[in-house]
Amino acid sequence: MTRFGATPMLVCGALLGLAGIAVAGWDAGLVQFWANWILWLLFILTIALGCLFIVALEHVIGAKWSVPVRRVPERLSSLILLIAPALLLALFSLPHLYPWMKPAAADPIASGKAVWLNMPFFAIRVLVCLALWLISYRILVSGSFRQDRERDPRFNMRARRLAPLFMILFGITLTVVAFDWISSLEPSWYSDIFGVYLFAGTFLAGLSATTLLLLYLRRRV
Repeated sequence: MTRFGATPMLVCGALLGLAGIAVAGWDAGLVQFWANWILWLLFILTIALGCLFIVALEHVIGAKWSVPVRRVPERLSSLILLIAPALLLALFSLPHLYPWMKPAAADPIASGKAVWLNMPFFAIRVLVCLALWLISYRILVSGSFRQDRERDPRFNMRARRLAPLFMILFGITLTVVAFDWISSLEPSWYSDIFGVYLFAGTFLAGLSATTLLLLYLRRRV
């Protein structure tokens, strides 16, 4: 199970999905195009981050029973590499979908959030979150693949040291995603625990994707 062709298949499927959504959305107009893009983006992102969270959780608790199947969430978390350019392109959706981008907005609640909801700061948060995810992926997952080749236990020890820190960063960045990309579609609405809801969905998405891929691989043995 260390080496399998699931990653190219997942990447091709995700690319085909993005292409299909792009074509369908373009025919319906830019608003529908970007709405489809954000929906598909968040779908893949939650799977990738959920699987990366599972990998980090295994390191935090020192789980040994899950070592034989760890490659599955590790491979699924590589979808974060596909998400990186898609997330940057999603910045072009802001003028079309997010009402706080319009200067004529008369909503006093939305106006009061202008310190947080503005294009420069929004883009900075996207870049910071993306950088943190990619660094975590490199240490937690790429280091694991490298350990297979070099047989150096230092990669595993480094992943164990980073995993608790990743848990903290995961909670913060996922909350930023929840507030920025989802709840700010209606800037006058707010929820104190919306980030918790997204965390629950992200964890279940990662767990479900891992289970489905394990069942698929089992049938191929």
